[in-house]
Amino acid sequence: MKSNKTSILFLVTFLFLFQGCSIYMHGYTKRSAMNRYLLVDANTNNFGFERMEYNLGYNRSLKGFVDNHGLPDFIYEYVNEEGRESIKMFYVEKDIVYIYESQSWLADSLFLKEQRPLTKYEKDTYEELKKSTL
Repeated sequence: MKSNKTSILFLVTFLFLFQGCSIYMHGYTKRSAMNRYLLVDANTNNFGFERMEYNLGYNRSLKGFVDNHGLPDFIYEYVNEEGRESIKMFYVEKDIVYIYESQSWLADSLFLKEQRPLTKYEKDTYEELKKSTL
């Protein structure tokens, strides 16, 4: 009986620490990511990729979306007019931007506000981001 309680306690602690790290790193790196276009490159494990991973650990609604659509090519995090955290996820090949905004201060309050084609500026920005990594 004691073994089962210990195993359950260990599992709960492990899950909390794993989720807690994502939450901590999401907040810790947020200032560096805000109002910047960030290339998301899993091969190089760059800052944009790390931010996306932290966002996925912090926002379950984003995780489900990315599980279905794959990682974006680049992202842009910002605070909207209501003072809520928001993220734009750019899929260049599909020529679509998904804009998620928070409804409240809760992490899981993100919702898909808009989807639209990329602008010329956004396409040019992506090309510049790719050049800067060479």
